[in-house]
Amino acid sequence: MPYVEVKTNVKIQDHTKFLKSLNDLSVKLLKKPNSYISVSLQDDVSLLFAGTDSPAYVVHVNSLGTFDNSEYNKEISKQYSEFLQQELGATSDRGYIFMNDGGRQNSLLDIYNIVTEEADKEHDKEENKSKKKISKNRLKREARHKALYESFEKRFNAFYLQQYDDERWIELYDALKQPARHCAMINKYTDQTTISEMLESRLERLTYLDIPCYSFPNRFPQPKGDSKNIFDYYLLDAASVLATQALDLKPDDSVLDVCAAPGGKSLAILQRLSANGSLTANEPSLDRRRRLNRVISDYIPLQLQPRINVVREYLKESYLYDKVLVDVPCSAERHLLTSETEFEHWNENRSKKLAKKQFIILCDAVKSLKVNGLLVYITCSVSRLENDDLTEQFLRESWVPLELIQKEWPIGEKTKFGWIVLPDRNDGWGPIYFSIVKRVGAWKDDIKTLRS
Repeated sequence: MPYVEVKTNVKIQDHTKFLKSLNDLSVKLLKKPNSYISVSLQDDVSLLFAGTDSPAYVVHVNSLGTFDNSEYNKEISKQYSEFLQQELGATSDRGYIFMNDGGRQNSLLDIYNIVTEEADKEHDKEENKSKKKISKNRLKREARHKALYESFEKRFNAFYLQQYDDERWIELYDALKQPARHCAMINKYTDQTTISEMLESRLERLTYLDIPCYSFPNRFPQPKGDSKNIFDYYLLDAASVLATQALDLKPDDSVLDVCAAPGGKSLAILQRLSANGSLTANEPSLDRRRRLNRVISDYIPLQLQPRINVVREYLKESYLYDKVLVDVPCSAERHLLTSETEFEHWNENRSKKLAKKQFIILCDAVKSLKVNGLLVYITCSVSRLENDDLTEQFLRESWVPLELIQKEWPIGEKTKFGWIVLPDRNDGWGPIYFSIVKRVGAWKDDIKTLRS
């Protein structure tokens, strides 16, 4: 029976894949008894694929000497070994393939192509199985996510429909799901000539704000440093700038900013202060405090930074500050609705729990306010529990004598105790709620001390 020896320079990169595939292929090629394919490998191991009346099987040969297969006795192993060496001229050299194919000579590359084609089919089959499994798992996750969101949405809408009429809430809810809008607040410490020319030629000045801010219909490019490495502008909501405007800052004021990170409102305050003014920026969170410090170092010249004190805790002593800004952690519904996962943590009691924390923060902060000083309370929530209801409670229960200050502002709408800018009616700005109170006297313990 003719056998053909074929030399080749083809290098097989993936032996495991090749040999597994060749074994699978041998089932198809070697249907008759006494037909063989022998492959010499580069790692001193050769394989013999033998066709029998049963499906093909693999016999391992060490250096073409003895078979490493317990199903064959030594005599059969010896006969096969001698047969390979004598009849086929096989040696322990690497890079040979021997194939009985009825007298037709195939190159290793031909067989390799056939084998790899079969292997690719098998690989594709396994890959498709894997993709189907991944796709199935993804569909399960998506279905779970959808079910959770639908449940959240139903409860969320029911909660806020108790505070807004149907028509207004539908408009507001849709607006809250849109991406937040930002304006560019110009940093007065950067090179004003270059930045003003660039912005004024392309952007619209928000003239109702008392510091230079510009709006743009698309995304702003990232801020960059000037020749002194001071960043030129900061991106934030125009309603946030308006809320800091409510502090009625004077150049030499001493100001406390409570829960100050990430730093946009602190930076807005600093735009209105002179070198004689000072800012204490409080942020309990270490990560957020680092971000706040980064904003200060990026936007404020080094020689002016000593008048800025970034602290984890501030002194809760009387009569330290002319102005106090309290921007409390809140429900932040706009962020909630545009996040893929945050909504999972929402429940109907969240706003009530936050309001309790906010009240404590307010009561601590007002202690540090000087008599006749102003405190501005800010949230980015649309919940009445965290806005007007809390301001009302603060006015009623604070041990510090307070007077509510109410003004009209160019954007937004009046509430019973404050002002709110909502995105459905203010070109996408907001939501921002703020209320203003003035300290008009000493707190109760001071009064008792003075009387005694």
